[in-house]
Amino acid sequence: MPHIFGKIKNNSMLEELLSHAEGNNAIISRMKKILSPFFLRRLKSEVSLELKPKEETINRCKLTDVQSKFYADLVARSKKQLEARLEAKQDAKDAKEKAKQAKLKAKELSRKRKSSKTIDVDDEEVEEDDEEEMLDLDQIDLVDEEKKGKKKKEKALTTNQMMTNLLMELRKISNHPLLCKNFYYKDEQIREIKQILRMNDNEFIGYTMEEMDEIFLDYSDYEIHCIAQNQTRNLLEKYIIPDTFIVECSTKCLKLNELLDAERKKGNKVLVFSMMTRVLDILEEVLSMQDISFCRLDGTTPVNDRQDIIDLFSGDKTIPVMLLSTLAGGLGINLTCANVVIFYDISFNPQVERQAEDRAHRLGQEKTVYIHRIIVDDSVDNNILEMSTTKRELNDSMLEEGSYAAANDNNSKLESKKIVKLLTSILA
Repeated sequence: MPHIFGKIKNNSMLEELLSHAEGNNAIISRMKKILSPFFLRRLKSEVSLELKPKEETINRCKLTDVQSKFYADLVARSKKQLEARLEAKQDAKDAKEKAKQAKLKAKELSRKRKSSKTIDVDDEEVEEDDEEEMLDLDQIDLVDEEKKGKKKKEKALTTNQMMTNLLMELRKISNHPLLCKNFYYKDEQIREIKQILRMNDNEFIGYTMEEMDEIFLDYSDYEIHCIAQNQTRNLLEKYIIPDTFIVECSTKCLKLNELLDAERKKGNKVLVFSMMTRVLDILEEVLSMQDISFCRLDGTTPVNDRQDIIDLFSGDKTIPVMLLSTLAGGLGINLTCANVVIFYDISFNPQVERQAEDRAHRLGQEKTVYIHRIIVDDSVDNNILEMSTTKRELNDSMLEEGSYAAANDNNSKLESKKIVKLLTSILA
């Protein structure tokens, strides 16, 4: 329907909508009228009265002491880097202004020299000063261009990338700090591990330290822990992270254990979703420590094996937990044998989570479905939850979870500014 809604970058329909609508209700009402001919949504509860209800709970927890310190240190370092970048940008701007003023001064001196009819000793001095000024100007231009090129390259490599990386690192710390570097292992320990591997491990014998540095460049602490675990000759045994630390350093791990203990006592089967497969790796180890049987399904699971895994989990009462990546486990899977869904971490897109929870909350489910989201207070989790909730509320405001409400509905879920901002971001 491009001919109706227009191009994404130039959406005249959105502009017309916002210009003719005043306030929250008017915008929502007009959007409903526009969308109603194109969308038909029904809730599962409307299609089948037999579908059991679902209950959603936000489970909040606080960062552990070691997590909190690591989180605060990262924020402080990033703030300093950002301030340094802004200062460098201002310095470049000042240098550019100085060069501009020097050019104007040189032009003015040149104009005066050309308009002069006689040249005396003072004029010669002025001319010499003029030439020196022009020389300085050339130097300024050269330095300015060099700075400009460096800053442009630095900006391309780091400005947006830095903010994206910061967000990802903060999410990792909230999920489990061992997903990051230098949380548990110090630089000296990592050097020792690399040295032992290149001298004794067949996979790394012959590598230089520079090559080992390159290999370990992006390794998280948990990946280094796995290398130490899998070293067959036990040369790295002292570098293996203790089981208790793996669990107790992460507030989400502690909260997950608490939820799993409660649900297992009730005899419920549990689906645990995470956006990160590396989180699932850690959770595998955490469950194994406690002798809890589990199945796992993520994007790397071969398609031919998926149904066998689902059948095993569904048919074996001794397996209470299934670990799934939120994206891979969100579509085409029937897991009505489970009636508890735990989101270890959340997505910016609420529809991704709805699709995932629908693996259990669907036709054929015989129990009430309980959905838990683990949120870390005073962390980036709160921001993600707020954005996700806002999008969910906008969606429900427009489509009323399956039906279109009357034009005069008094919906105060979202402030007008938020609606305009979200609509612009969605259609822009």
